[in-house]
Amino acid sequence: MKISNFEKYIVENQISDEILIKLLENINETLEYDFTSSRKLTDEEIDYEYFDNFIIEFIESSVIDQENTEEECECHDHHKGHFHTHDNKNETKEERFNDSMKQVHIMAMYLLRDGINYVDLVQEGLVGLVKANNLYSKNLDFKKNKLYFVAKEMIEYIKKQSIERKLAFKQYIQAEKEKEVKLKLSPKVRLKERDETIKKAETEKKEEHKKEIERLEELTKGLFEYFNLKYRLSVREIEVLFLYFGLDGNGKKNFSDIEKAMGIPLDMVDKILKESIFKLSVGNEKVEI
Repeated sequence: MKISNFEKYIVENQISDEILIKLLENINETLEYDFTSSRKLTDEEIDYEYFDNFIIEFIESSVIDQENTEEECECHDHHKGHFHTHDNKNETKEERFNDSMKQVHIMAMYLLRDGINYVDLVQEGLVGLVKANNLYSKNLDFKKNKLYFVAKEMIEYIKKQSIERKLAFKQYIQAEKEKEVKLKLSPKVRLKERDETIKKAETEKKEEHKKEIERLEELTKGLFEYFNLKYRLSVREIEVLFLYFGLDGNGKKNFSDIEKAMGIPLDMVDKILKESIFKLSVGNEKVEI
């Protein structure tokens, strides 16, 4: 099943883990990425000097080194969540959980939206991974179904956050509507008898405030709906992160390796990586209208 179809299904339907288990009994394929975002922040939006070591340490500490159990792959398919491991039918639950942590990071990078915290999203995905790990005793069933549980937890988290942001903005708009609009008058003017000029100015001020509220309501209509939230990362940024952190199971790559694999100059690798780390570090909560 395509991730876009599964995402749409989860957003539009409130399903329990039990319903998902029943659904997966009739699906004989793993979840497949079909991500095409080319999202790019402007230079004004990015601080290229900002390189958050916490995010780097979080990914590196969460992604347990499994190089001794992972196959080296020469296919160079380092995108779309391509991931290589030995099909070890004798893996313990702990081993298969650790082997799958890289895929949780991959899923988070693909699903990440503006205003969503990357670390929180990964944590939600790990909850889904734990559920799948406990549900399926057979390694083949776990391998086929785990990403569905990971994605479900992440999608539901993003949906919850979008609903909360929409509610918060509605409350802000309502407070603005109820706010008493006054002119900024000097103490001398306040002491004088209010003439028609001042009354007219107050009326105009209130009308301007009303129109501004109506403008905000119109411009932000649907802004906080799930599928209107902008993707945080582009495909190319994910590919660079994929290689840099060794999320394909083939070990971490240096800048020269990434330059060769992606066919881009070293200075561009550096720029893309810094931009990507910045995006993972900062959840943009600002509403641009």
